[in-house]
Amino acid sequence: MGKEQYKRGGWRLIPSVDDLYNLINQIQDNVLRRWTSTIIHRIEKDFITKPGSAKHHHAWRSGLLQHTYSVAQLAGKIAQHYINDGLTINKD
Repeated sequence: MGKEQYKRGGWRLIPSVDDLYNLINQIQDNVLRRWTSTIIHRIEKDFITKPGSAKHHHAWRSGLLQHTYSVAQLAGKIAQHYINDGLTINKD
């Protein structure tokens, strides 16, 4: 996992760009995985440093990366929950 970053209110764990690419590499569909990787690669510098918003949640340096990574992890856990219940889920 990435690095800790101190912001008002405490420390936050910021994922690294490698953490993001590890998530992208879990995409099973080859076309979707390559497309996602290409887009992130093109905007990587801005994507990993920009805040998630100007005044709301994740409004700090690397907030967009942290928010995106967090939502992707949560979506995977929700999908896995339903898979464990016997449903067929396309996690891509």
